Amino acid sequence: MKKTYYQCKLTQSAPLRVGTGAGDETDSDVMTDSRGLPFVPGTSIAGVLRTYLTETDADRLFGHMQISRSTPRMQESKVLVSDATLPGRTKEGRDFRIVPRHGVGLTDNGTAKAGALFDFETVECKMPYVTVLELADDVNDSEKLALEAALQRAVDQGISFGARTTRGYGKMQAEVTKREFDLPAQLSEWLTFNAFEEDRFGGEPLASSKRAQSDQLEIVAELAFEGSFSVREYTTRLAKTREKVAPDYSPLTNINEKPVIPGTSWAGCFRHHMKTFVYDSIRNDEERAQLLKEIDELFGKTENKKKRSEILFSETSVDGGKDYTVTRIAVDRFTSAPRNQGLYSSSVAWGGKGNLRIVLPADTSSVLLRLLAAALIDLDIGLLVIGGEGGVGRGLCKIARLTVNGAEQTQSIQAHRVDFLETGGIRHGQME
Repeated sequence: MKKTYYQCKLTQSAPLRVGTGAGDETDSDVMTDSRGLPFVPGTSIAGVLRTYLTETDADRLFGHMQISRSTPRMQESKVLVSDATLPGRTKEGRDFRIVPRHGVGLTDNGTAKAGALFDFETVECKMPYVTVLELADDVNDSEKLALEAALQRAVDQGISFGARTTRGYGKMQAEVTKREFDLPAQLSEWLTFNAFEEDRFGGEPLASSKRAQSDQLEIVAELAFEGSFSVREYTTRLAKTREKVAPDYSPLTNINEKPVIPGTSWAGCFRHHMKTFVYDSIRNDEERAQLLKEIDELFGKTENKKKRSEILFSETSVDGGKDYTVTRIAVDRFTSAPRNQGLYSSSVAWGGKGNLRIVLPADTSSVLLRLLAAALIDLDIGLLVIGGEGGVGRGLCKIARLTVNGAEQTQSIQAHRVDFLETGGIRHGQME
């Protein structure tokens, strides 16, 4: 008889949103264990791995409920999945932080919806979480191969947990090690084996093959920010700033103190800009309504029910820039006199480089792909800006390099930039 274990080390590359369903600190607090440390429930891990399998393999490995006219029959899971936890007995000295973030619902015009402001907690962590998968004795070779293919996909492409994964949250890099025991020949080794300790686990790692998914388009834009930009974080805690007096707001930063642009900001920006193209160019009411509906469906919005977004936007961490604080005063537009209590200051980021990753189905309609390409072109030439205060010149960036499924498209985007400048700001065509 063989006993098979897989130790998975999961390292965050984006903030994690796994909520408790309660809201003591925010509208949605993160889940923590008895030590006060964040973790990923085993149910979440099993649920994500199920999506990597065929329906038949998922039911065989992770169990299912069979509903019949007589008595329901339950098939138990053949894979025991532990919670993904952080090492250590206490949270002291642990390299993580729980950070509140804010969100707001927007109209199609880009204005805030009434009553749509909310906040939520996210986890940023540099330490790896550890989860262990143990196979039941009755798992056959084909089922084991199917599970290993799912784990291999996690190693190759990463894996995401929690809420808003299509907006860059919950992304983790995975390392998987396999260990098998022949019983009873290796009984003594099995009895002293600790599946959660890396030094005592042993076994062989599943190597990454970096296989691309043929059913997806992956667009990676390397961005160079020109001037200032800011996705605002209102400073209510003095400890979060380096100054004696906190500015009214500063750029949102990650655990490495780098300015970030959340995937939610990118998604809202691109969705609104793609819709603007439709409003400006489509005169037929029926055709316009149909295309607007297709954009909403791509971004996960339908009239009658919630729908998972088909397009993913990563979070962008900006490196190599600087920050500065600006103090201003509001002025009455008629008298030019300072307004009472109108003095305020803001901290903004300046310059730097970062990557934007967009993933969408390969069978996305050609019309939607052209709209997305046009939005990327406008981002490069400065007609699409990101973050707050775009009306005063913030949020401008250029695309230094662009790839689609690894293939270079940089020359294509640069050709459109030259064409735009040479024609005095008239756009011709769209990127293929």
